[in-house]
Amino acid sequence: MDGHAFVDRTGVGSADACGTGAESGEHGDPPVEMMAAAVASHTRAPVVVTLGANGVLSCGADGVSTTRIPAGSARRVVDTTGAGDTFNGVFAASLEG
Repeated sequence: MDGHAFVDRTGVGSADACGTGAESGEHGDPPVEMMAAAVASHTRAPVVVTLGANGVLSCGADGVSTTRIPAGSARRVVDTTGAGDTFNGVFAASLEG
């Protein structure tokens, strides 16, 4: 059975989406929007890509509609360890209503 049958949302970081962390097609990698659209089209599920200090990219299940949400500003960043896990946890919890 295809594992994608159980997926209704997909979330990845830009390093996973593009292979090298390239967000805008540097190093010969496709732009993150293109990669998100490919994953959404394949899974038929919305895709959320975290972009670190550049915020978040959301791609609809149609693989066409995309939205960029900028990151909030911080007075002083001390340590980003666990930032992605925190984002994913809050994001997952918000899906439950």
